[in-house]
This record gives sequence, structure tokens and C-alpha cells, in this order.
Amino acid sequence: MANITVMEMLSADISLNGYVKRRGPTPPGGLYLFNFQTDPLCNFHTAFDFVRFYISRATLEGIAYEAGMPVTGSLARPELGAVDPVLFNLAKAALPALENIDSASQLFIDYLCLAFHTHVICNYTGPCRDISRTRPGLAPWQVRTATELISAGLDGKVSIDELASACNLSQSYFSRAFLQTLGMPPHRYLLHRRVDRAKALLSLEDRPLLEIALLCGFATQSHFTRVFTAVEGVSPGRWRRRAASLETSSQRPN
Repeated sequence: MANITVMEMLSADISLNGYVKRRGPTPPGGLYLFNFQTDPLCNFHTAFDFVRFYISRATLEGIAYEAGMPVTGSLARPELGAVDPVLFNLAKAALPALENIDSASQLFIDYLCLAFHTHVICNYTGPCRDISRTRPGLAPWQVRTATELISAGLDGKVSIDELASACNLSQSYFSRAFLQTLGMPPHRYLLHRRVDRAKALLSLEDRPLLEIALLCGFATQSHFTRVFTAVEGVSPGRWRRRAASLETSSQRPN
């Protein structure tokens, strides 16, 4: 289990294997990495906000094994409250999705979980080796299978596990191979396919932007606008007006 403090300065008495350790103020981003076998107990003296992750040894060992780094023994526990900026920012990135889980992209959540586990393996079990040069990307049939499944599920409910299973790969291997082959992670590819679908609707039909957003798997119109603008450089409304203007110009006689 890992607790990552995300807001207040935290002060606590922490008991591990019956021995109490007092921990003074912990800054935002402080990490408390516990093994349940140590029977951790915490007595907090200050207000706090934190994100708690439960780490499965089986998952860690599976990911590490594929990377040629079998996990043996216990994780190397850092000093209680040590700041880990990577896990801190992963936790902050996960919060919006976890707070609105019904509209969150399962691919995005899966990818964050994989990044979290990989960071723990690389930093608290031993150095990672670069496996991107020794592992091939996806085969053409796997690219076709994965991209068709993503495009058919623009609501974002398809998971990394479903995509990996369809390609006869493990989740971690699939995620690395997808990134290596297509140049972006699966959740980013999903956003691009949503934008492509939105552009088709914007070009052919005069639907309200909210309706187009929902048809393309976005939870709200504002979410649609943010993603579309980030990908295309202009808002959906401006893109539609520009497309309509170009269509009108092409229909004028020379």
C-alpha cells in the first residue's frame, strides 16, 4: 500500500511491527510506503488529504517479470514522508478521473495504473533496464485489432486488459508495444479517434455541440471543447465555421 499526501502538511505517529515512529510535518508529495505484513498503524495529529493506492505483489511481479526484473523479497521502503514527485503527479492526474468515474476513460485509468506500478518497480526494487530496444512492436493484425476495438468504443469503456487479450498479449507488453508502434498510448489514440468522429459530424450535420460531444464519447461539452482545441488548435465551433467557409468557396463557379 502507498499513501501519497496531496494537500496538507501531515504529522503522525506510525507503528510498524509494534514499534512507533514519530513523523514530523510531511510536505505535499510525501510518500508512505507500507507492507501490510508490518501491521502498519497510523495516528494522525494534523488534518490531511491523501490518495491511497493498494499495490498487488502479483501485479508487481508480473510487470517486473516481463521487464526482466523479477521482484524478490520486500520493496525497498523509502524514509517515511520522502517526497516522490512522480507518484505525486500521477496521483493528481488520477483524481479528476476517480472523482467522476462514470465518465472517465478506462484506457486512461489503466494507463495511469501501469505507470504507477512501473515507477514503483523501477525506484523501489532496483534500476529499470530499457526494454524498448529489445521488444518488437505490434504486428499488423494486432494494430488492426486494437485500433478497431478502440474506434468501436468511443465511450472509453474498453480496457487495456480487453485490448491486450484480443492481441494475445499481457497488459504491460501491449501498452509498451502500442506506444512503440503508433507513437502514442491507447488513451491518447482514443482521444484522436473521438476528434476525428467529431470532425465528420461537424462537417456533415448542423447538430448542437453538446450532442456531438456525447455522440463522440465526451462527458461534457467543455471536455469536448478542451480536447478538440488541444488536438486541432481551434475550437469545434470555429473549426465548423472554417469548414463551412471552405465548402462554400469550393462550390462557387470559377
